[in-house]
Amino acid sequence: MMSQVRALLAASIIRSGACSLVRLERPAHNRAATGSNPVRPMILIKNHEMGGFLIRTFDTSEGIGGLLNTFRNITKDSRKITFIGTPGFCTPFAEILSYVIRDSNQELAFIPNTSVDKAKTIISTPHGMQLGDDTNPSADTIVLLGGLAIPKMNIDVNDVKKVIEDISEPKDRKVIGVCFMSMFQEAGWIDIIEFDYLLDSYLKITSMEN
Repeated sequence: MMSQVRALLAASIIRSGACSLVRLERPAHNRAATGSNPVRPMILIKNHEMGGFLIRTFDTSEGIGGLLNTFRNITKDSRKITFIGTPGFCTPFAEILSYVIRDSNQELAFIPNTSVDKAKTIISTPHGMQLGDDTNPSADTIVLLGGLAIPKMNIDVNDVKKVIEDISEPKDRKVIGVCFMSMFQEAGWIDIIEFDYLLDSYLKITSMEN
């Protein structure tokens, strides 16, 4: 288990419709001891409640628009983005995140679970973003979707880590996690996957009737 990781250079947290983009990093005096690169701050994970992080909010927004705008901002320099998620549950989230960058020149792909050979393009159509033809999923930006970490999906985090290593180069790689209710933290994935960004959404559901 990695006690100190490069994971989570930033996180987007949504609570009751509010979206805050925060910077997480460990104290500067600890960087030299672990050989970390000061340009890419590392953090010390004490628990999954982010209690051990130094957090500085540098952007706040609201609603689904806040999530999409945050995603667009952190992927603006990406050349190709490959989403990895479970079929059905994660596919719509890959499509809605792709929608906000549909007018860019970025290539988009989706890998179901860890089946690299089943990767498909994500394309813009008159009906919205949809999966297209078979494609090579190699990319500089990898987006992991939270459905992967749901226990009943039985997906091994180490298998996902291998996929990331197979389809991207370490020097160019950016890994983004998009999940609900701290799924990656609760499942312990942040101890194994070296995330650069985490967009962690908290939803409050209110049911009403007339």
